[in-house]
Amino acid sequence: MWRYLNRPALSHRTLYRRVRLVAIWRRPRLIAKGDPDRWRVLLDLTARLRALPRGAMVWAADETHVHWLSHVRASWTLRTHRPEVLTPGKNRQVTVLGALELTTGRWVYRLGRRRAADFLLLLDQVLAAFPAAPAVVVICDNDSIHHAKAVSAYLAEHPRLKLLYGSSGGPGAGKSIPADILRDYDVGVNARPGSVGPLCSWCRTSPATSIDHVHPRVRGGDLTDANTAPACTFCNSSKGSRPQPVNPPPYYVGPFLSPWW
Repeated sequence: MWRYLNRPALSHRTLYRRVRLVAIWRRPRLIAKGDPDRWRVLLDLTARLRALPRGAMVWAADETHVHWLSHVRASWTLRTHRPEVLTPGKNRQVTVLGALELTTGRWVYRLGRRRAADFLLLLDQVLAAFPAAPAVVVICDNDSIHHAKAVSAYLAEHPRLKLLYGSSGGPGAGKSIPADILRDYDVGVNARPGSVGPLCSWCRTSPATSIDHVHPRVRGGDLTDANTAPACTFCNSSKGSRPQPVNPPPYYVGPFLSPWW
């Protein structure tokens, strides 16, 4: 850190004390990727739930993964004894698919794999739980298994069952760019051997190594070709979700902010 700050006129101990006044050594907190359309999705979901007929049953469904082999972490132990944890001999991942009825608290689950076939078996359990209900609604996320062709065919055969998709990281909510747009840029992993890629759209100094969203996705930007531009790694990271980069690259020479921004 002392070198990163360009060797300030402070001893290492003084720098350490000052850092401890404003910072603490700890792990970062993992958070889920946000959905820019979250409130719009929730409002639409609320309107659909209010329009349901009397006696309709509303379920919330999700999946998680369980490993047979336990995750072992270090702990305080006696020097003369090392604890032993019995294991099944091999590791295997099992997917737990479950659904909870929001008004009665009834729940169903099954063990299987993350695939549409197991999700359909869970829907069979949901329908069998309340056979006399006029409508059965299942709220789930935007996982690909919920959008499979087999699921669509199953819904067509069971008109009493409806799927509602809640707000999540889902398709297009993050920084991903469709493959057909990426192929139009001769940069990064898409660069042809011996080709000369375009310069960064922001600094116009270094070759572009990535594709950037001009209008950030978290602020309502779309994934169209008009909203993408080639960018170098430094400018892409410096820009983040802002309208333009905050800091110029170390090798940049010229006015800041740049006149073409």
